[in-house]
Amino acid sequence: MTANQYSFESIWNVVHSLAVQGLAELYMHTLGPTIEAGPLMAAANPAGEFTVLVPLLGDEGFADQLGGAAIRLERTLVEGRSYASVTCVDSDLNDVFIIFVRDLVRRLPSSGPCAGVLTDHVDHWRELFAQTKSSGFLTLPQVAGLLAELLTLERILSRDPARGLAVWSGPFKSQHDFRVSGHALEVKASLAREGNRTKISGVEQLKEPEDGTLHLSLFKFLLAPEGDSLPKAIRRIKALNIDPLEFELLLLRAGYRAGFEDVYGAYALSISTEHTFDVTEPAFPRIVPGKFVQAQVPDGVEQISYVIDLAGQLNASLSQPQLDAVYMCLAEGTPHA
Repeated sequence: MTANQYSFESIWNVVHSLAVQGLAELYMHTLGPTIEAGPLMAAANPAGEFTVLVPLLGDEGFADQLGGAAIRLERTLVEGRSYASVTCVDSDLNDVFIIFVRDLVRRLPSSGPCAGVLTDHVDHWRELFAQTKSSGFLTLPQVAGLLAELLTLERILSRDPARGLAVWSGPFKSQHDFRVSGHALEVKASLAREGNRTKISGVEQLKEPEDGTLHLSLFKFLLAPEGDSLPKAIRRIKALNIDPLEFELLLLRAGYRAGFEDVYGAYALSISTEHTFDVTEPAFPRIVPGKFVQAQVPDGVEQISYVIDLAGQLNASLSQPQLDAVYMCLAEGTPHA
């Protein structure tokens, strides 16, 4: 079962418009996909709440879940038919809810009961709704950091015929932003006009994979009206024929919400300089567990972050052919589990 993102959005726009006019109960819309019990339905109310109705089989058990600040799950009767009703109770998260529904459509089985799958899906998404609600807008430094990752992802995907997004591990706050078996790449961004400093979060961030390679890219950006932006980079990546829903889920985990595209489009950045380094070179400045006595962080030290100055490393940065080889390794490798 598949459904187009934009048809979902247009359906709810229509239904919400009717709801505001007090006509929603008469004009609920089907979402397109059909399970054994019938078609899924979209509805809205004058308060701006979006709802998806999943039809239930006659003997299908289902328990209400009314708790949660963003989403409500309950049994609903519509014209004598029993549905599992999933409602986004915070209209500010309607753009996230539409991605939730698209993800749900992929997971619901076409035959048999669906209540268990639906309940598990809601439980899985509750944390993501809460995280999205609390994160707010990305700051300008966060925008720069995400843009650097997207530019890197675009280069890797352009070399990967399979267009595999699993190489991008940054949205999951992993040790490295990009990783496949044997190879890893960490991406940093700076808005500073002077210097080549960047912050390192923890002693594991610049530790290479076992028997593998690790590189670090530093993008320096300047604000520029003609520059690149998150929405532009996202559109280019989608044009590479990647899985759009998987990509949107990754963006959501990275803190980006498509509903704020106009806001993020105003942050236009151009690359002033860009350098990539082999972190495993002896002269590269880093703190890793091997630097400590017995190759482990001293007892009682729970967190270490530090700043490295790469000014003395610029002459050792990778040439373009060397950088192309790094991208090819990431494009051709098997994603790290």
